[in-house]
Amino acid sequence: MRVILTTVGTSLIENTKRAAGLTDVSDRQLVEHLKRMTPVEASAETNSLSRLMEKGDHVVLLHSATDKGRTCASALIRWIEKQNVGASMHEIAHLSYESKAFKLRGLGSLASALAREIRKARQAGAEPVINATGGFKAEAAVAAQVGQVFGIPVYYIHDAFKEIIELPSAPIGWDYSAIAEYEAFFAWISADYRPIADVERKWPALPAKIGNLLVDEDGYRALSPMGEAYYEAFHEALSLHSTVPVMLSTAAKRWYDRAEPSTRELFDAIFARLRVPGIRAAASKSEPNCDCPVFPSGRYYGRIFYTLGDDGCLRVLEMTLHDDNYDKLIRNGVKRGDYVEFVPV
Repeated sequence: MRVILTTVGTSLIENTKRAAGLTDVSDRQLVEHLKRMTPVEASAETNSLSRLMEKGDHVVLLHSATDKGRTCASALIRWIEKQNVGASMHEIAHLSYESKAFKLRGLGSLASALAREIRKARQAGAEPVINATGGFKAEAAVAAQVGQVFGIPVYYIHDAFKEIIELPSAPIGWDYSAIAEYEAFFAWISADYRPIADVERKWPALPAKIGNLLVDEDGYRALSPMGEAYYEAFHEALSLHSTVPVMLSTAAKRWYDRAEPSTRELFDAIFARLRVPGIRAAASKSEPNCDCPVFPSGRYYGRIFYTLGDDGCLRVLEMTLHDDNYDKLIRNGVKRGDYVEFVPV
């Protein structure tokens, strides 16, 4: 089954007004317009969906938080269901050119909603695709970027085109270890509007790679649409690899069991990131006297010495806090051959 994530604009209202010679239209007139006109003539959404929908698909209509957006999506749902295809609506907050928050929150909310719908579809075993034909041009650009991040097809059709276009779906490369290292920042800034002064005071030395995922407007700073998409993709990566087995040596298990609850939570988060191959490769380093990698590098307070077996199992040899026993472990050397007994985390 496919889930067709479809951006919704107001072409249905504008086309109905034009066809009827009216300055305003009712819900009933929209429905009648959809009955009289061919899908190609009725609206941008029906034009594209009539070429995309197949039996068993489900269409999610992502519409603006406006009366026009809700009205168009509601009428389109009735038309879609008459084609024997399932449909649902998803309202996007601040997605309106009349809203001052359009740049700061509207497009970011769209990116986040698309990303979450993609994750939801995949978790249900469905194939997500994006239909970016409806809505503002900026929405189509954001939808295309989200499709690139998640590596899924994005479709688009313009009034001048006779055929629907599929945009390339090759994913954009990204080092998710940067998000892992600054996850506290991402969680903080994604929760609410943040004054620029507060961001610069609380996080004064963000790397350029993180700064490129932010947007400023009217004295506030937030995640850009791409920032929202990458943050959601990061969580999907954690979820996809959550079942990779992690085993603790006798020494590591003893240390873990004696640690404070807050310290164990810290290392549980480190284990989750260790499981993701891209994060593990980018954030591992070598140390003198040790024949195993250390994870993670960077701002993390905890460190683990580990190996990756041919069976795909991650084995933790030693674990410590950076300012606790870390230097002593390096001086003495951590050798994989010294550890033979392991138990699951």
